[in-house]
Amino acid sequence: MLIDVSAFVGNWDMLKTAGLMVLVATLGKYLAAGAVRRLFSLKKYEGNMLFGLSNAQAAATLAVVSVCSREGWLSGEVLYCSVVMVLITCLVSSVVTERASHKILAQRDRSRTYKKGGQLLIAISSPLSIERLILLAKMLRNPHSRKPLFALHVVDKQNPDEPARAYGRELLGRVAMAAAGSDTMVKEILREDDTIATGIINACADEQGITDIVLGMGGIGTSIANAMFAIDVASVLRRTHQSVILAKIKQPLNTIKRIVIAVPPQAEYEAGFSRWLYRLANLRRQMQAHLVFYASEPTLEKINLLNARSDEPIKYQSRCFNDWHNFLIFASYLKGEDLFACVLARRDSLSYLPEMERIPSSLSNYFRSNNILIIYPEQYQSNESTLPFV
Repeated sequence: MLIDVSAFVGNWDMLKTAGLMVLVATLGKYLAAGAVRRLFSLKKYEGNMLFGLSNAQAAATLAVVSVCSREGWLSGEVLYCSVVMVLITCLVSSVVTERASHKILAQRDRSRTYKKGGQLLIAISSPLSIERLILLAKMLRNPHSRKPLFALHVVDKQNPDEPARAYGRELLGRVAMAAAGSDTMVKEILREDDTIATGIINACADEQGITDIVLGMGGIGTSIANAMFAIDVASVLRRTHQSVILAKIKQPLNTIKRIVIAVPPQAEYEAGFSRWLYRLANLRRQMQAHLVFYASEPTLEKINLLNARSDEPIKYQSRCFNDWHNFLIFASYLKGEDLFACVLARRDSLSYLPEMERIPSSLSNYFRSNNILIIYPEQYQSNESTLPFV
């Protein structure tokens, strides 16, 4: 706010001084990062990260030149040039750090050792969707797994009357019957909490090993927007790191012929990338359905790489898709017997796009007759476990 921009107009001496200050500050940090890189045998992108994190000149620089200018030790022109240096070095630092972080994440993903694991938690609130949610969860996981699924029903803690508890026990009884019919082990959980979202969050904290949360969209035929409002999915996403899967299944799963998957750019950098691929690969095998990916070229390359690493690769088709402004194009492409899986992202994650804010309402308004999965991938944790594609 101290800069008089007009002072730079036609003043070549000031422009030269500002350029020299930027060059010296940037070159000094770059050479220092390069020296450290060679000293510790770091990779190029790691050296770039050191440079990006150390290059920005801000607080100390402004403090020094402000005090010196006030005491008359430096001219006002030097103050102006210093602020220009702060602006440019901060911009360079931001760009270099972002690019280096993507390289580090990509390299981390290539060297990752994949292993199987993880358990699914199903939140039950309506009797209409129990059987299909149980069957969906069973198909999403490893078909050889003998670990139980978790089925949760939350009772309002503020009004925990006996009819509410009895209704919850009845729902969980239906869960047990549906699980027995599909030869699936299920652990039923009846929990009292302030809200459904809080109950889900606390259940994930109490039960070890839960990696995926499966939510029905308010029963068959209920809009996604209403389901998200009732369950407060935003709160679940904000306070958990697990994968969250919203499901609206309008027909028996064994009648679905094709799974169409829309994947956002940079989804390959998310911690849960391989996990949801693993889940959908299991689903495809057990449903014997065709699989079609719509994603950017780098994301499709990563999908190909993970599939090639698999002990049992699957067949699928891929289409390049980048125009998330034109998301409604899928409404005319999908058929009644398709399952549309839309991969979204939490706010501030690498693959988040502003267009994703409108997608739930678009799905509710223009995809009423379609079977839908909305997948929010899990986020990085210090104790994360990772999975193979199959």
